[in-house]
Amino acid sequence: MATMIREKILEALREPSTVTELVKKLGRSSEHIKRVLRELEREGLVRSKSIGRMKIYWVEQAVGGVEELERRVKELEEELERLREENRKLREEAARPGEMDRLWEKLEEWKEYAFKLADIIAYQRGMTVKEVLKETGAPLEEEEE
Repeated sequence: MATMIREKILEALREPSTVTELVKKLGRSSEHIKRVLRELEREGLVRSKSIGRMKIYWVEQAVGGVEELERRVKELEEELERLREENRKLREEAARPGEMDRLWEKLEEWKEYAFKLADIIAYQRGMTVKEVLKETGAPLEEEEE
């Protein structure tokens, strides 16, 4: 039972808290929580600081926490490098002769499809294509009714 309350306190102290906040979160007496906090402070697992009449407690990060943080930073740097490489490849691909024309043709195909779809929706709802396009926020200058 004592180890369970210790684990709950350590879990709750991932964010700095006062004894009163821990009492509300855990539903234990303040004396019980104070006693466990003193034990945790002696063991070096919890730190505290008094601000006026209030004492705030938090979990002291172990050396593993720093190693975990460094590992996470390294992973993020690798992900960033991978994304930069992917972006560079996409730019090179788009810069090839004829590639922009191919992409433009695809865009035109999708526009035609979108207007056909708007026509079907307008027919089903008893609306005009213009009204359907206004609902979707599509540009109206290229519509065909």
